[in-house]
Amino acid sequence: MAIFDVLKTAAKVAQEAGKIDLYGQILEVYEKLLEQQKQIVELEGVNKELREKLETKESLQYQNGAYWAVKEDASKDGPFCSRCWDVEKNTVRLKPCGNQAFHSCPECKSQFKTSPDYQPMFTSRRPPPSFI
Repeated sequence: MAIFDVLKTAAKVAQEAGKIDLYGQILEVYEKLLEQQKQIVELEGVNKELREKLETKESLQYQNGAYWAVKEDASKDGPFCSRCWDVEKNTVRLKPCGNQAFHSCPECKSQFKTSPDYQPMFTSRRPPPSFI
């Protein structure tokens, strides 16, 4: 960077000229500039992370007990755990259970019925009256 080179040159000239006070001040400015550069890099990282979370939030749709990420081409990605997103803002992909209509979260262990078309064969544990 040009400013760092200028400060190094100025510090070298001040040191050679015996201007210790000026040399010390230039070194202080150099250190503060390095600290500010570190802070800028950290803030840029935070900014990028927040932008990604905002994009994720805008793309998520709640449907059938889970979140689905809707892409620009209208395709869906997911399902993602509604509990993990609502509480922690983490998109955790749900894993299918034995039945494809049900999914579970590997993070919080929540279970979801993600298919609206799923109808159980029996509504209770007893067989229907026709089998008795």
